[in-house]
Amino acid sequence: MEWENSIIANIYVHVSKDEKAWLQHMATLYNTSISDLLLTYSIEELEDSYDSIVGELAHKEYINSGKKTVSMTKVIKKFGND
Repeated sequence: MEWENSIIANIYVHVSKDEKAWLQHMATLYNTSISDLLLTYSIEELEDSYDSIVGELAHKEYINSGKKTVSMTKVIKKFGND
């Protein structure tokens, strides 16, 4: 962010230790500071983004593992439908 020619005001946000750790983790993912992160994104947007990033990473890991899916029809056929 450009801070030249602007007056800086401090705003304090009270968060738990876990929330602070999570915010630091997200700031690292976005390669920015917690301050800039909070100026740019709402907590809800960050949670949605985190879920998306984790989902994409998990999907890539699954694809790279070479594992194959099995249809529910095959599972029922093999183990029954009690």
